[in-house]
Amino acid sequence: MNFSTILRTGAFVALSFVPFTVHAQSASLPVSGSNSTISASPAKVSADGVQRVTITVQARDRYDRAMPDKRVSITVSDPETIVIPLAPVTDSMGRATFAIKSSVVGEVIVSAKIESMEVYAKKSVSFSEPPACPYQGFELIKLADDGNDRTEADYQIYYYGRDCKRHPFPANSFESWYPEGTNVTTISAEVMASIALGSNVDHKYGTFVRFQSDARVYSAGRGGVLHEAVNIIPAQKIDVLSDALYINYTYALSQ
Repeated sequence: MNFSTILRTGAFVALSFVPFTVHAQSASLPVSGSNSTISASPAKVSADGVQRVTITVQARDRYDRAMPDKRVSITVSDPETIVIPLAPVTDSMGRATFAIKSSVVGEVIVSAKIESMEVYAKKSVSFSEPPACPYQGFELIKLADDGNDRTEADYQIYYYGRDCKRHPFPANSFESWYPEGTNVTTISAEVMASIALGSNVDHKYGTFVRFQSDARVYSAGRGGVLHEAVNIIPAQKIDVLSDALYINYTYALSQ
C-alpha cells in the first residue's frame, strides 16, 4: 500500500519512528580541552606591580556549548607573577575570571585547568618596563611633622610605587611589611600633592587579619587575596582591620 492508496481508502497504518537523541545538558558532559579558551585583556601592561591583566577562561564542551559551575585554576610561567582569583567558578556563560600583575619585565605564559581538564591553548601576556618616575630614590614617604597633635595628615606613610603613585598604608599594614625604625623620607606638601594617589597597600602575605565586625580570621596571600584560616593558636597575632577595608581584598574559595 502506497501513500496515495492510504489517502483514498483512509486505511490505518502503524507508523514507526526513528529515535531522535537529544544531547545531554552541557553541564553533564566532559569539558573539551580543545574547544575551551583563554583570553587576556589587555595583553600588555607595565611591570609596575599594580596594573592588572584580566584573564578569562571560557569552558566549553565538545559541542562548543558553555559549561557553567566548573572550578577553574590558572598557572603562570613566572613565579613572581601574582594571580588573583576574581571568579574561579564558571558563570552561566561558562566564564571564569582572574587577574595577574607583576613587577618583573618579560613575557608570561598563562595555562588553565577546568577541573581536571587542561585547556590546550595557552595565552601570552607581556609585562613591559614602566616609565621612569619623576622622583628617584623614594620608597616610603610622608609629610613633615607639623607639630599639631590634632592633625593626622603628617602621620600617614605612603609607598611610592613603580607606577609613580603614592599608596597609603591603612591601619597597621605598614608594620606587617617593615620593622620598627625603618627609614621614611619626609617630603614637602607641594611634592606630596604632585604625586597621584594610588590604591591602599594590603597586608603582607602570611599575616593574619580579621575585620572589626567579623570573627573569622584570614591568612593574607599574595595580591590581596585572603584565605579563611583554620586551627589558629591562641597566641597568634591577628591584626584587626576596619570594615571599610573589606572591599580592598579578594576572598579565596574554600578548598
